[in-house]
Amino acid sequence: MAGWLARQVCKYAQLGEGDADKCAWLLAGRVADRGPDHEPLVADPKPLAILSDSLVDQARSHYHEHFEVGRDSQS
Repeated sequence: MAGWLARQVCKYAQLGEGDADKCAWLLAGRVADRGPDHEPLVADPKPLAILSDSLVDQARSHYHEHFEVGRDSQS
């Protein structure tokens, strides 16, 4: 489970890199559908927390230590 969480944090945190107006955050809600990249589309969202830079760094470290980052899953 820790690996999956680390991957998700890394995947979505990178979307805001380089943009001071964006940050990684956590929310709760009901999955209403899936988007084009199979991301959950959430109904009734409730913001829970903004993820600190140190938490994102910890997730990145865990992910790089335990997985072959950059390797295509189709290979």
